[in-house]
Amino acid sequence: MFVSEAISKINYALRGVDDDAPLVGDDDYNQWLSALNSKKDDYANDVKQRWAATFDIKSVATVVAAGTQIYDLPVDFIAPSDEVYVVDTNGQRHSFTLIKPQQRQRNGSGQVFISGVNPKKLNFSADITADSPLIGGTIQAPGYYRPADMTLPTDELPFDDPNWAVMAAAAEIAFGDAVYETKAADLTEKANELYSNMAKANRVLTYGNARTVPYNNRQQITSPGQR
Repeated sequence: MFVSEAISKINYALRGVDDDAPLVGDDDYNQWLSALNSKKDDYANDVKQRWAATFDIKSVATVVAAGTQIYDLPVDFIAPSDEVYVVDTNGQRHSFTLIKPQQRQRNGSGQVFISGVNPKKLNFSADITADSPLIGGTIQAPGYYRPADMTLPTDELPFDDPNWAVMAAAAEIAFGDAVYETKAADLTEKANELYSNMAKANRVLTYGNARTVPYNNRQQITSPGQR
């Protein structure tokens, strides 16, 4: 769904067929687009969800020298996934385990942790030696990243279900406008239902692929008399 269509749907949710949707640059258009971007940030920052749609692998930096290694993560970084890795100049991959800052060790080779805010920083637990193959390599950070703000009518809504953003933005607008406030509760209820369904869909397995079930196939050894 494009922004232009979302604005039209917000208009319908608030006004029905009584008025045309606001045009680009109108006060209402700017307010409604701001509400969509607000919902985008709410969606991405929900600590109870890790949306598959926000997953990406981004290059952080090049390891340029030996010594202590601390790098700024991208400003849109939200949370890591499972690891950080460095691709060296020979194309070899070196994986690092993500730990909590309080778990770091002076000789914690193979470990990284995240600290700070605005921006968050990626820290290597152990210094990199002068002969390390990592020098000159590129740091890759798989994780969850906040989608960019929508600005143009042709921008696509970055949600699993764009209709949730439409209902949620309309509800936010209705709560703040006496003209539409009687619709706020119904719009919120619809938005909450769509969000719940969106979250459930995000948690399900990939279609047609069952999760491997761990099992213990060791033979049970019984002692005499227990047969």
